Amino acid sequence: MLIAKNITKHYKTTPALHDVCISVPKGQIHGLLGPNGSGKSTFLKITSGILTYDEGRLTLDGQPFSSKTKSQVAFLPENNHLYEWMTVKDAVGFYKTFYDDFDEEHYKVLSADLKLEDDRKVTELAKGIRQQFCLCLILARKVKLYLLDEPLNGIDLLARERVISMIRKTTAPDNSIIITSHLINEIEILLDTVTFIRAGKVLLEGDCEQLRFEKQRSMADIYKEVMVRE
Repeated sequence: MLIAKNITKHYKTTPALHDVCISVPKGQIHGLLGPNGSGKSTFLKITSGILTYDEGRLTLDGQPFSSKTKSQVAFLPENNHLYEWMTVKDAVGFYKTFYDDFDEEHYKVLSADLKLEDDRKVTELAKGIRQQFCLCLILARKVKLYLLDEPLNGIDLLARERVISMIRKTTAPDNSIIITSHLINEIEILLDTVTFIRAGKVLLEGDCEQLRFEKQRSMADIYKEVMVRE
Protein backbone atom coordinates (compact mmCIF):
# COMPACT_ATOMS: atom_id res chain seq x y z
CA MET A 1 0.00 0.00 0.00
CA LEU A 2 2.71 2.49 1.03
CA ILE A 3 6.32 2.48 -0.09
CA ALA A 4 8.73 5.08 1.28
CA LYS A 5 12.19 5.09 -0.26
CA ASN A 6 15.11 7.06 1.14
CA ILE A 7 12.93 9.74 2.74
CA THR A 8 15.10 12.51 4.16
CA LYS A 9 13.87 15.58 6.05
CA HIS A 10 15.70 18.43 7.79
CA TYR A 11 14.34 21.19 10.00
CA LYS A 12 16.77 23.91 8.92
CA THR A 13 20.09 22.25 9.85
CA THR A 14 18.60 19.62 12.17
CA PRO A 15 18.08 16.18 10.58
CA ALA A 16 14.69 14.62 11.37
CA LEU A 17 14.68 11.66 8.95
CA HIS A 18 17.63 10.14 7.11
CA ASP A 19 17.19 7.70 4.20
CA VAL A 20 14.07 6.18 5.75
CA CYS A 21 12.71 3.19 3.85
CA ILE A 22 9.38 1.73 4.98
CA SER A 23 7.03 -0.69 3.22
CA VAL A 24 3.47 -1.17 4.45
CA PRO A 25 1.58 -4.14 2.92
CA LYS A 26 -2.01 -3.74 1.83
CA GLY A 27 -4.61 -4.96 4.34
CA GLN A 28 -2.22 -4.85 7.30
CA ILE A 29 -1.52 -2.80 10.42
CA HIS A 30 2.02 -1.47 10.62
CA GLY A 31 3.67 -0.27 13.82
CA LEU A 32 6.13 2.63 13.65
CA LEU A 33 7.90 2.35 16.99
CA GLY A 34 10.60 4.45 18.57
CA PRO A 35 11.40 6.83 21.45
CA ASN A 36 10.35 10.49 21.58
CA GLY A 37 12.14 12.55 18.96
CA SER A 38 12.84 9.55 16.73
CA GLY A 39 10.98 10.98 13.71
CA LYS A 40 7.72 9.02 13.95
CA SER A 41 5.39 12.03 13.87
CA THR A 42 7.47 13.71 11.18
CA PHE A 43 7.08 10.65 8.97
CA LEU A 44 3.31 10.60 9.48
CA LYS A 45 3.03 14.32 8.72
CA ILE A 46 5.00 13.81 5.51
CA THR A 47 2.82 10.86 4.53
CA SER A 48 -0.33 12.86 5.26
CA GLY A 49 0.88 15.77 3.12
CA ILE A 50 1.23 18.26 5.98
CA LEU A 51 5.03 18.39 5.57
CA THR A 52 7.21 18.12 2.50
CA TYR A 53 10.37 16.02 2.40
CA ASP A 54 13.79 16.99 1.07
CA GLU A 55 14.72 13.78 -0.71
CA GLY A 56 13.22 10.38 -1.50
CA ARG A 57 10.08 8.95 -3.03
CA LEU A 58 6.62 8.01 -1.72
CA THR A 59 4.01 5.88 -3.46
CA LEU A 60 0.49 4.99 -2.36
CA ASP A 61 -1.02 1.86 -3.88
CA GLY A 62 1.47 2.12 -6.73
CA GLN A 63 0.84 5.82 -7.44
CA PRO A 64 3.36 8.62 -6.74
CA PHE A 65 2.17 10.93 -3.97
CA SER A 66 0.11 13.87 -5.24
CA SER A 67 -2.97 15.89 -4.30
CA LYS A 68 -5.05 12.96 -5.53
CA THR A 69 -3.33 10.36 -3.36
CA LYS A 70 -3.42 12.68 -0.30
CA SER A 71 -7.21 12.51 -0.42
CA GLN A 72 -6.86 8.77 0.25
CA VAL A 73 -4.99 9.30 3.51
CA ALA A 74 -6.65 10.00 6.91
CA PHE A 75 -4.42 11.34 9.68
CA LEU A 76 -5.06 11.31 13.44
CA PRO A 77 -2.54 13.69 15.05
CA GLU A 78 -1.45 13.21 18.64
CA ASN A 79 -3.22 16.40 19.75
CA ASN A 80 -6.84 17.45 19.27
CA HIS A 81 -7.31 18.71 15.70
CA LEU A 82 -10.89 20.03 15.99
CA TYR A 83 -11.92 23.68 16.41
CA GLU A 84 -12.59 24.78 19.99
CA TRP A 85 -16.08 26.08 19.16
CA MET A 86 -17.26 22.72 17.82
CA THR A 87 -19.86 20.55 19.49
CA VAL A 88 -19.98 16.82 18.81
CA LYS A 89 -22.69 17.47 16.22
CA ASP A 90 -20.65 20.25 14.61
CA ALA A 91 -17.60 18.01 14.29
CA VAL A 92 -19.57 15.18 12.69
CA GLY A 93 -21.23 17.67 10.34
CA PHE A 94 -17.85 19.11 9.41
CA TYR A 95 -16.53 15.67 8.47
CA LYS A 96 -19.69 14.87 6.48
CA THR A 97 -19.39 18.14 4.54
CA PHE A 98 -15.63 18.23 4.07
CA TYR A 99 -14.99 14.56 3.29
CA ASP A 100 -17.04 12.81 0.62
CA ASP A 101 -15.69 9.50 1.88
CA PHE A 102 -17.12 9.93 5.42
CA ASP A 103 -19.30 6.92 6.30
CA GLU A 104 -21.79 8.07 8.93
CA GLU A 105 -23.07 4.55 9.58
CA HIS A 106 -19.56 3.32 10.34
CA TYR A 107 -19.07 6.33 12.60
CA LYS A 108 -22.21 5.38 14.54
CA VAL A 109 -20.95 1.82 14.99
CA LEU A 110 -17.55 3.01 16.21
CA SER A 111 -18.90 5.67 18.59
CA ALA A 112 -21.89 3.76 19.99
CA ASP A 113 -20.21 2.93 23.31
CA LEU A 114 -19.05 6.50 23.94
CA LYS A 115 -22.59 7.77 24.67
CA LEU A 116 -21.81 11.19 23.20
CA GLU A 117 -24.27 14.09 23.49
CA ASP A 118 -24.66 16.03 20.24
CA ASP A 119 -24.69 19.46 21.91
CA ARG A 120 -21.63 18.79 24.09
CA LYS A 121 -18.59 20.88 23.20
CA VAL A 122 -15.61 18.82 22.13
CA THR A 123 -13.38 20.78 24.52
CA GLU A 124 -15.65 19.77 27.43
CA LEU A 125 -15.12 16.06 26.81
CA ALA A 126 -12.67 14.22 29.05
CA LYS A 127 -9.30 13.82 27.33
CA GLY A 128 -9.69 10.09 26.81
CA ILE A 129 -13.23 10.43 25.41
CA ARG A 130 -12.14 13.29 23.14
CA GLN A 131 -9.29 11.18 21.81
CA GLN A 132 -11.67 8.29 21.08
CA PHE A 133 -14.16 10.64 19.43
CA CYS A 134 -11.45 12.01 17.13
CA LEU A 135 -10.41 8.45 16.31
CA CYS A 136 -14.00 7.57 15.39
CA LEU A 137 -14.14 10.50 12.97
CA ILE A 138 -10.87 9.51 11.30
CA LEU A 139 -11.71 5.80 11.03
CA ALA A 140 -15.16 6.59 9.62
CA ARG A 141 -13.53 7.86 6.44
CA LYS A 142 -13.24 5.30 3.64
CA VAL A 143 -9.63 5.75 2.56
CA LYS A 144 -6.68 3.58 1.62
CA LEU A 145 -4.31 4.60 4.41
CA TYR A 146 -4.94 5.58 8.04
CA LEU A 147 -2.18 7.27 10.05
CA LEU A 148 -2.71 7.08 13.81
CA ASP A 149 -0.24 9.02 15.93
CA GLU A 150 -0.31 7.67 19.50
CA PRO A 151 -4.01 6.62 19.41
CA LEU A 152 -3.75 5.17 22.95
CA ASN A 153 -2.32 8.37 24.42
CA GLY A 154 -4.44 9.54 27.38
CA ILE A 155 -6.65 6.44 27.19
CA ASP A 156 -7.25 4.45 30.38
CA LEU A 157 -6.74 0.70 30.53
CA LEU A 158 -10.38 -0.28 29.95
CA ALA A 159 -10.89 2.20 27.12
CA ARG A 160 -7.80 0.86 25.31
CA GLU A 161 -9.73 -2.32 24.51
CA ARG A 162 -12.42 -0.15 22.90
CA VAL A 163 -9.83 1.68 20.81
CA ILE A 164 -8.26 -1.59 19.68
CA SER A 165 -11.74 -2.83 18.74
CA MET A 166 -12.38 0.33 16.67
CA ILE A 167 -9.17 -0.19 14.74
CA ARG A 168 -9.93 -3.84 14.09
CA LYS A 169 -13.43 -2.97 12.82
CA THR A 170 -11.87 -0.62 10.28
CA THR A 171 -9.11 -2.89 8.99
CA ALA A 172 -9.95 -4.30 5.55
CA PRO A 173 -8.13 -6.04 2.66
CA ASP A 174 -8.12 -2.80 0.64
CA ASN A 175 -6.70 -0.45 3.28
CA SER A 176 -3.72 -0.20 5.62
CA ILE A 177 -3.06 1.42 8.98
CA ILE A 178 0.14 2.87 10.44
CA ILE A 179 0.22 3.28 14.22
CA THR A 180 2.82 4.99 16.39
CA SER A 181 2.79 4.24 20.11
CA HIS A 182 4.93 4.08 23.24
CA LEU A 183 2.61 1.37 24.64
CA ILE A 184 4.13 -1.51 22.71
CA ASN A 185 2.72 -4.20 24.98
CA GLU A 186 -0.79 -2.85 24.36
CA ILE A 187 -0.67 -2.58 20.58
CA GLU A 188 1.46 -5.65 19.82
CA ILE A 189 -1.66 -7.77 19.33
CA LEU A 190 -2.76 -5.41 16.54
CA LEU A 191 0.43 -5.30 14.50
CA ASP A 192 1.20 -7.35 11.41
CA THR A 193 4.44 -5.60 10.46
CA VAL A 194 6.74 -3.19 12.27
CA THR A 195 9.48 -0.62 11.81
CA PHE A 196 11.79 0.38 14.68
CA ILE A 197 13.15 3.90 14.28
CA ARG A 198 15.51 6.07 16.32
CA ALA A 199 17.10 9.47 15.62
CA GLY A 200 15.48 9.50 12.18
CA LYS A 201 16.98 6.19 11.06
CA VAL A 202 15.34 2.80 10.57
CA LEU A 203 16.94 0.16 12.81
CA LEU A 204 14.80 -2.86 11.97
CA GLU A 205 11.76 -3.65 9.84
CA GLY A 206 9.85 -6.87 9.32
CA ASP A 207 6.88 -9.16 9.82
CA CYS A 208 5.96 -9.34 13.50
CA GLU A 209 5.26 -13.06 13.57
CA GLN A 210 8.51 -13.86 11.80
CA LEU A 211 10.51 -11.58 14.12
CA ARG A 212 8.95 -13.18 17.22
CA PHE A 213 9.72 -16.65 15.86
CA GLU A 214 13.32 -15.85 14.92
CA LYS A 215 14.18 -14.08 18.16
CA GLN A 216 11.86 -16.01 20.50
CA ARG A 217 10.86 -12.74 22.16
CA SER A 218 7.86 -10.45 22.39
CA MET A 219 7.81 -7.32 20.25
CA ALA A 220 8.42 -5.22 23.39
CA ASP A 221 11.55 -7.23 24.20
CA ILE A 222 12.77 -6.99 20.60
CA TYR A 223 12.24 -3.23 20.79
CA LYS A 224 14.37 -2.98 23.94
CA GLU A 225 17.09 -5.17 22.41
CA VAL A 226 17.27 -3.15 19.20
CA MET A 227 17.30 0.23 20.90
CA VAL A 228 20.04 -0.77 23.36
CA ARG A 229 22.15 -2.54 20.73
CA GLU A 230 22.00 0.31 18.24
